[in-house]
Amino acid sequence: GRGGGGGVINRITKGALVGQDVGAATASVDSFGSSYGAVDLNGALGAATAVRLNGFYEGLDSHRDFYSGRRFGLNPVIAHKIAERVRLQFGYEYVRDDRVVDRGLPSATSAPAGTIVGPLMGFRDSFFGSRDVNRSFFNGHAVRFRGEADLSSQIMVSAQAVYGDY
Repeated sequence: GRGGGGGVINRITKGALVGQDVGAATASVDSFGSSYGAVDLNGALGAATAVRLNGFYEGLDSHRDFYSGRRFGLNPVIAHKIAERVRLQFGYEYVRDDRVVDRGLPSATSAPAGTIVGPLMGFRDSFFGSRDVNRSFFNGHAVRFRGEADLSSQIMVSAQAVYGDY
């Protein structure tokens, strides 16, 4: 994006789907002890209202010493169709992320020129840092509102508001 020197990510949460009952789940575990699970459920509450729940949990682990962490997120959304061409949606999002930040291996240099020749060898599992200092913690709450109205088959008006506490 123009205002983001390193790039911008536009993250859009999933909305509730009026008139549909759908669901999906996924889970994984790796040989280092990391695990991941996610669920996406959408249910109709009558002809004009639906609720959707997305959630995930991730337990982080690695072959690297001291690396660990946990991430959790929950996103319930309710949608209501006021009229054929008018829709409202309310949602809440909670995210918690607590992990050790591992910046990787230092670079090895050749003497006497000091040219970087690659990662430092023999330290594949070593953590360079302090697990108490190299820590990242995020706790976020966000409440969202979105309203949409179709003025014609080609024109839609929408308004949205977000309140976040991070």
